Amino acid sequence: MNALTNNTATLFRRYLWLLNVIYSAGRITLDEIRVRWQRNEMSGGEELPRKTFENHRKAVEELFDVNIACDRRTNEYYVECGDDLVRDDLRRWLLETFAVNDLLVNSKRLRRRIALEPISSGYAYLTAVLRAMEENRCLEIVYRHTYDEKRENRYEVEPYGLKAFRRRWYLIANSVEMGGIYAFALDRVRGMASTAKAAEIPSDFDCAGFYADAFGIIRERDRKAERVEIRVLGKQANYVRALPLHPTQRETERTAEYSVFEYRLAPTYDFRMELLSNGADVEVLRPAWFREEVKSVVTKMMERYE
Repeated sequence: MNALTNNTATLFRRYLWLLNVIYSAGRITLDEIRVRWQRNEMSGGEELPRKTFENHRKAVEELFDVNIACDRRTNEYYVECGDDLVRDDLRRWLLETFAVNDLLVNSKRLRRRIALEPISSGYAYLTAVLRAMEENRCLEIVYRHTYDEKRENRYEVEPYGLKAFRRRWYLIANSVEMGGIYAFALDRVRGMASTAKAAEIPSDFDCAGFYADAFGIIRERDRKAERVEIRVLGKQANYVRALPLHPTQRETERTAEYSVFEYRLAPTYDFRMELLSNGADVEVLRPAWFREEVKSVVTKMMERYE
């Protein structure tokens, strides 16, 4: 990493730190910010001059499209319309990721007492993908497919977007060879290069909207969203209630023995596997075809144990 890149990364970390401190505090004075700054390893023990603070504040406002206001009666700084940060998935992810990382870096004594879940590789390609998206350039990738380790193909793709799901990053790209828009797992990419060819990305493409009817990363052209109902038994209902399976989740019935949850989505393989991971505590009620599909899998499982 060269000096310029390193300096840029350091500044970005400082901007994230400042936004996180002000947002998490709700309202905070400059003196209180300075105290927190000197506790942080990024400060190197140095104070935070007002001029530096104002420069960082302006950069944060431009980068994250927020307004950091100051109440002159109390000299407290706060993020105007802070709830917008929570509703914006990307900005919320950046803040939450940074906040956890910052706590770990500044709590070295606790590292042995914190166990993190391993994250698949693929981060190395995020910058290249983002740059290609920004410049509307096609990418050439070498990709190893999941179900055939020996199958390694080269594709020229149009980078539509990025999606994170279950600790993996996916490049959402249009590929002639794959017959349309396909989700390429970045940890299965073996090589990537930007090309001089311009990518034709629809101006109204929205990655979140594209996957609105999907449970995860699978989106089938001939599978439409429909009403799905599941019955969740016992204490497992509390888990589903606390961690919804999909943004459309709605609890339609609740008893001492079970709860019924309703969704509006396109049932696919990944959703089926998610339901099956709950074992006997989840029963598909509708649609009928999906219930039969899950029943067939359960029957085969029973046969293996006979």
